[in-house]
Amino acid sequence: MRAVVIPSALVAHALAENGDHATYRYAGALGAFHWMSESQPTTNDCSKVQPSFVRSPFCGPGLARAQQENVKATDKGFKLTAKIPADRSQVSNAQLYLCTSKDICASQDGTTDMKTAVDNQQPLGPGTFVFQLDNFTSNRPGGAFPKEIVLGLYMYKPNMGIQGNVDTSNELDIEYHNWNGGDSTVSFTSWPQTITGAHLATTDTGVPSASAIPSCAAVRWIAGESATYGIWPAVDGVCDPKDCFGKDGCVTKEHSNSQIPTEHMIPAINLWWFGSLESIATDSTVSVTVSDFKYFPAGPSPTPPAPTPTPPAPTPPVRPTCCWSAWGDETQCGSYSGSGGLCNTDWTVACNSDSDCVSVLV
Repeated sequence: MRAVVIPSALVAHALAENGDHATYRYAGALGAFHWMSESQPTTNDCSKVQPSFVRSPFCGPGLARAQQENVKATDKGFKLTAKIPADRSQVSNAQLYLCTSKDICASQDGTTDMKTAVDNQQPLGPGTFVFQLDNFTSNRPGGAFPKEIVLGLYMYKPNMGIQGNVDTSNELDIEYHNWNGGDSTVSFTSWPQTITGAHLATTDTGVPSASAIPSCAAVRWIAGESATYGIWPAVDGVCDPKDCFGKDGCVTKEHSNSQIPTEHMIPAINLWWFGSLESIATDSTVSVTVSDFKYFPAGPSPTPPAPTPTPPAPTPPVRPTCCWSAWGDETQCGSYSGSGGLCNTDWTVACNSDSDCVSVLV
């Protein structure tokens, strides 16, 4: 979703999600996971429920609306498309959310309501989230990645009190855009677990968005501690985080803060137009294909080693004694039981004097 502080003229249209009148459709599988796409109708109205600096008219993100038809399942993965027709009221984005399963997701006919859909979205806990980007296409001159487009790979927690919108908390973002002006680049942003109205940290990698596709992108999330982001080229066509973190050739950045989210969040992907729609060239179209998604849950904290047991105190030596009754401790005649003289060195040996017990020490 949104990454950094935006110029005030544009910030009002940065954040948004879902909406009371949005509908959802089962989109298909990516990797071992199932996903739903979304349509946001003009009857959506988030202009009053969002944070004061959001006010997206149709629950966004941005000034346009997600359309289910803009997500296609292909043999390479999900193809997301964003379009700018002459009729600016029909400008469209693409949106995907992770489902609990194929059966606990959204309907095939695209009529699932927002509350049901959000209930069926799958929050995941801390771990490593990996997105694989296969390609992008654009009808801009030279096939350029448009500066007005945003590709978001992220995890979020919907606030159902504001129509399932994001609320500036509980979100980790990898985004491809030109938030700070100039060329479109890849940025990483972490939002806090409690609402502050601002992000915790943001990093512009300086890596051009166009050169970062195809590639791998990942977030390694440790609850309440850190979010470490990375982008790197696939190795033999596979995005394995072992090829990134701590390795050369991977662009990484760690955001460490005790306010890093701790609650489970829903993985999502979107492609959306940012800023004034009137300024974007008519008939602009851009598509991005996401070919894989992987999730590696964080393992349990290592069990601390057990303390070294204290060795038992050595048994005091027994003084050979011919015992006739119980007296003293175990080194004397404290363990005597029976009748007659018995050696305390071996209670099965009869004796008349201590000297009888010296030869039977155990």
